[in-house]
Amino acid sequence: MRLDDFPGTDPIYVDASIFIYTLLQHPRFLAPCQRFLEKVERGAVHALTSPLVLDEVAYKIIVERLKAILQQPLAPLVLERIKQDPALLAHVKPELELFLWVVRHYRGLRIVSVPARSGSQLAAVILKERLLPRDALHVLVMRAKRVHHIATNDPDFERVAGIQVWRP
Repeated sequence: MRLDDFPGTDPIYVDASIFIYTLLQHPRFLAPCQRFLEKVERGAVHALTSPLVLDEVAYKIIVERLKAILQQPLAPLVLERIKQDPALLAHVKPELELFLWVVRHYRGLRIVSVPARSGSQLAAVILKERLLPRDALHVLVMRAKRVHHIATNDPDFERVAGIQVWRP
């Protein structure tokens, strides 16, 4: 289903790709992601996300910004440089703080925790749904909160019964 067509009558989980396409101004996906996030910001859409998503987006902000600063196109080499010189992280402070402030102030967005019992259920979801661990954790958060819709561009979620994927 197209993200632009999401009716907004039920809650929806927001995956990292929606924020990342907006932050990085993806040429194809920027517009639908922006329109969706504007609805969330106004409170017209009730959305949830988790610290897992914030982690993914923060990581992407750090890597992409430092790739530009260091003129290093390879993420593993950027990460190696950060390990050698953690002070490099100061360069991403404005972008990182802005993203986290904006997300906290969206009227229609709640940041929900990962349930403690997820650890004991993780292997079962990975194997049953054929998902990587991070995506399996997203599914466990959604199930705990009884959310059946996800805004994402990750086709892997389409394999999960009971979840409707809304793509930009």
